[in-house]
Amino acid sequence: MSFLKTDNLKRLDLSVLQNQLELADGDWSFVFELLSLFEETTVELLQVMATNLNLRKADSLRSLCHRMRGSGLTIGTLSFVSLLGDFQECFSNDEWLEAERVFNEICIEFDGIKAEIITLQKLHSPQNHAPELSFKTS
Repeated sequence: MSFLKTDNLKRLDLSVLQNQLELADGDWSFVFELLSLFEETTVELLQVMATNLNLRKADSLRSLCHRMRGSGLTIGTLSFVSLLGDFQECFSNDEWLEAERVFNEICIEFDGIKAEIITLQKLHSPQNHAPELSFKTS
């Protein structure tokens, strides 16, 4: 089993998701659970991140960036991970206005990732796949 190729996916690295699918022995539900967990967790972490950004809490932001980069790498959101690195560099250098600008880019990128997750779920839903056939040999 493999992911269907589509030109609509620019934010998710399908090779990373393919590796996750292979590790799960072709269990699509595992991969989509990872994607759902990423989405749910990131929504919460972005809210906490916004608060910490407003309060200029660099140590808390550093920890949040670390958590989000790890989960982003797990599902192949390389541009999202890169933006988090840029964000960390900004607040680490006390460039708070630039950090706010990059944070907005992170939120836009996350919205795009959520849209791609929906696209993947539609492409790989059980209704879009013919049932797998098993043949017995005598």
